[in-house]
Amino acid sequence: MKLHIITPVSRPWNLVAIGQSIAERIKRMEVYWHCAIDKGCKATKPDFPFLTTFVEGPKSFFGNQLRNLLLDLVQDGWVYFLDDDNVLHENFENAAFHAVECNPDANWFCFIQVRRDGRVYLNPTDSPQVGNIDMGQVVIRRSFINNFRFPENSYAADGELFILLSKFEKPVIIREIATYYNYLR
Repeated sequence: MKLHIITPVSRPWNLVAIGQSIAERIKRMEVYWHCAIDKGCKATKPDFPFLTTFVEGPKSFFGNQLRNLLLDLVQDGWVYFLDDDNVLHENFENAAFHAVECNPDANWFCFIQVRRDGRVYLNPTDSPQVGNIDMGQVVIRRSFINNFRFPENSYAADGELFILLSKFEKPVIIREIATYYNYLR
């Protein structure tokens, strides 16, 4: 399973912790980490072999322009949006593998998202609305995203894009804890 992790970066001090979480928790997937640095941020590329893209992007509102820039570079596989205030959950790889194995024709999955202390932040939904689904809660087949992109100047861009995608196919609900919400805050 090929996984592209997309991270818009305005908090470069978190890059090492994010990279370490990927290195420690992804063992079976073919992983590529793509980072776009917010214009004006000073960032040094951390040394991880799976860090494929490390580019400066435009000054971005809420990271959406940076996510879109990176989406344009990814052509295949699965996509996971891992923000720069988060880390990969310990169960992410197992849950994603299980989801794909059980639903090989599905185009996207929505998992249980928890806070750092383990309390549930968001349950998975197959009816995305602004406020009931988070960027870091889904894994999406790149071909399903197609040419759709995040609205660039909207804080609710994740909900807005996911509402649009759900008109074509609802996400498959996976009732496993597999994602964190703002772990590094």
